[in-house]
Amino acid sequence: MDVDPEVLVGILWAHATSEDGLQHVRARAGPGRVDVAFFLTASTPTDAFGAARRLCQRAISASALLSGTEIRTFSGRDQEYEC
Repeated sequence: MDVDPEVLVGILWAHATSEDGLQHVRARAGPGRVDVAFFLTASTPTDAFGAARRLCQRAISASALLSGTEIRTFSGRDQEYEC
């Protein structure tokens, strides 16, 4: 992914809805990827992961800059999700 992490954060905020519960988002470039951390208001970790995944999918679908981007892994303290 060749998108600047700060640009990615802006894209995610632009596509966030109140249902996502997004409070804060950070991104940093890694080798061949951008790592993103979400801080969300959610009832359960599963709900939080689902909201983050839906937000990423919406942003990828709507932004030409993210064309060809894919979600690889979501992980948390006790859970990891491959997408």
